[in-house]
Amino acid sequence: MSCISLAAATMLTACASDASNASLSPAERQLRQRNAHFNTTVLEGAVVGGLLGAGIGMLAGHNATSAALGGVSGLAAGTGLAYAVASRTQAQQQTEDTYQKAITEAQQSVATATEDAAGSQAIADQANTELSSLDAQYKAHQIDKAQYANAVQKYNKDATALNGLAQKYAQQAQQMQTYATYRGNDAQMAANAAAMKQKADTLKSNEERLVANLSQVPSDVSGQAPAA
Repeated sequence: MSCISLAAATMLTACASDASNASLSPAERQLRQRNAHFNTTVLEGAVVGGLLGAGIGMLAGHNATSAALGGVSGLAAGTGLAYAVASRTQAQQQTEDTYQKAITEAQQSVATATEDAAGSQAIADQANTELSSLDAQYKAHQIDKAQYANAVQKYNKDATALNGLAQKYAQQAQQMQTYATYRGNDAQMAANAAAMKQKADTLKSNEERLVANLSQVPSDVSGQAPAA
């Protein structure tokens, strides 16, 4: 099995595990699976694209520098998104059909991010309520340390997923803005870039809220919870 396939299989296994985890809310399940899907597709696309680009660069320039530059172009192409271009020339030479595809893909990406931003709000709100309740129950000796620690572990994993999605959507927002600039400050793509950045900021804000709540967990409990 190749390194790429092994990594993808590992992520898919984690995704399947989350799908069967009855303790997860619909929002938690959706965001964890989305993050796992992003990690799988971006890893495979970027590695394949990077290797292809590096190979083309080596053939064109016959040296390691050309290979490295080709690899950068390949990484952008490897994402498979029409708005993820590697250069101004590439953006300007796109056909009208490819341009429309880029706009459609950007709109779809923003729609997905909108769903995830709403989910991140639900998770942060849920964590605030549940962790507060668990803390009170723990201090009243109504639950034991292991029960509290299990919830902490779950929310640690949620925080990791939220952070990962926030970073990925921020990257997509930057790709959209770069594309808009390359296309002469294209208004449609610039609007999508602004909307995507807003969703990424919402995810990051909710991840920070979640982490702040987790920081209030007693150290004897948080120290027992397995790493996310």
